[in-house]
Amino acid sequence: MKIYFYPFGVNYNSYNSRMKDILGGVGDVYSLQDSFKLSNFFLSRKKIIYYLNWFEDYPLIDGRLSLKKVLVFFGVLLWAKMTGRVIYVKHNFISHNVRTKWSILFHRIMEFSADKILVHSMFVAAQKQYCFIPHPLYSIPEINGILDLSDTPYFISFGTIKPYKGLEGLILSWKNDYPLYIVGSGSDEYVEFLNDMIIRSNSEIFVVNRYVSDEELACYVKKSVGVVIANASNTCIVSGAVYFSLSCLKDCYIVDEELYGRVSDLSSVYRFSEINVRHGIVKGVEEYLNDLSFCSDVIIKDLILECISDE
Repeated sequence: MKIYFYPFGVNYNSYNSRMKDILGGVGDVYSLQDSFKLSNFFLSRKKIIYYLNWFEDYPLIDGRLSLKKVLVFFGVLLWAKMTGRVIYVKHNFISHNVRTKWSILFHRIMEFSADKILVHSMFVAAQKQYCFIPHPLYSIPEINGILDLSDTPYFISFGTIKPYKGLEGLILSWKNDYPLYIVGSGSDEYVEFLNDMIIRSNSEIFVVNRYVSDEELACYVKKSVGVVIANASNTCIVSGAVYFSLSCLKDCYIVDEELYGRVSDLSSVYRFSEINVRHGIVKGVEEYLNDLSFCSDVIIKDLILECISDE
C-alpha cells in the first residue's frame, strides 16, 4: 500500500515524524508531492491512501485567501479522489487564531472530501461518528546535563506563546505555592505584555521566550511537578502537550473543561482545580502503564488498519 502523507517535511513537536514511523508499519510512506504519477491511475484505489493533516489550512496565509493555493488545494483533492482514498486527520475544530468564513469553509470541504475522518479524541469520535486513533507518544531523548535547573519544585506550561493559549487567564489565576515556568517562543510585544501582567499579579511566574528543542523541553518537563495546559480558545480537539507530558511520565492539569472532557480517558489528566490538592503526590512508573499502553504504536497501527479496511 502507498501512503502519501501531508505535511511530509514539517514536524509539529515531532508529531509528524512519529506518525510517519507508525504508518510505515501499514505501507510505504511518501510525500504528497510524490503522488502525481500517471502510474497511480492504473492502481486500485484501495492501494493508495492520502493521509492529510492540517490540509484545511493550506489555502490560507495568515487567515487571508491565496488564489494560487486555493487552486492547488482543489487540484490535490481532485487527484486524490480519482486515484486513492482520502484519510483526513482532524486536529482542530477551527484553525488557531483564524475564525474567518474561509477557514470554516475549508474545514467543511475537507470533511466532505474525506473517505474517513480520524480524530485523537475518543469522546469526539463517538459524538461526531469519526474514527478514533490515540495520539502517538513522543520519543523522549536523553536529558542528562542539558539544563542546569534548580531543585525548587515548579510547574510548567509550554508551547507557542500566543493569546489562544490562555496564558493571560492562567497568570491571573495562579495561586500555587510553587513557581510556574511558561516556556516557548512568542512575539516580543506579547511576551512584554505577559511580563507586565506577572509583575502586577505579584506571582512567581517566569517566561522563557525562545525556541526550545525537544531535548530541552523534556528536561524542563521531567524535572517539573506537572504540566499546566491553559488553552482557552476551544479550537483544538486534543492538545499534543498532554501526550508529550505523558511521554515524560508527568501529570497534566487542564484549565478548559471541554478540553479536559476530550482527553479525560487518560488517567494522567486532571482538572486545573485539583492542582493544589495533588501536586505533592508522587506517582510511580507503573501508574502510567495503562495510558502508555493505550497510546502505543501497535494500538494506533491496528486502529488505522481497521479504519482503512472498513472501506
